[in-house]
Amino acid sequence: MYLVEGVKRWKIFSREDTPLLEPGYFVSGGATFQSDAFASHVENPWLEKVTSWEFELKAGQFVIIPHGFPHAVLNEEDSIAIAGNFVDQSNLQAMVDEIKSIAASGLVQGEVEFAAALDAANLTALPGVDLEQAALPWAEFKRRKPRR
Repeated sequence: MYLVEGVKRWKIFSREDTPLLEPGYFVSGGATFQSDAFASHVENPWLEKVTSWEFELKAGQFVIIPHGFPHAVLNEEDSIAIAGNFVDQSNLQAMVDEIKSIAASGLVQGEVEFAAALDAANLTALPGVDLEQAALPWAEFKRRKPRR
């Protein structure tokens, strides 16, 4: 997410702690949490049992939340942001499974068509990603010609 204007407070939880966050899957395709993640430990005792990181995102800043990490966001003031999801070989199958699950639930309009398009696509033909590759200096990257 890139924050154009405003301030957002974020709390990110370890993906291993998801069951402790009391997720509900009935409001939308993704998990929603019934408790206030920003409440005190007295109000929400489960907060003492989970690992979390909290920070403020300010205008002009950018954050990437890894796939599968539960998070909560509180708008501290009116905000304008640009957000999206990054999908590559490392999380492609999880994205496909989630879209198909949402489509099967019938909770979100348009997901049935998207799931059908995913089935029709030859996702196994996508190029692999070498997650162990060495860093590439920016100057060298700019000199390279794109692969075709």
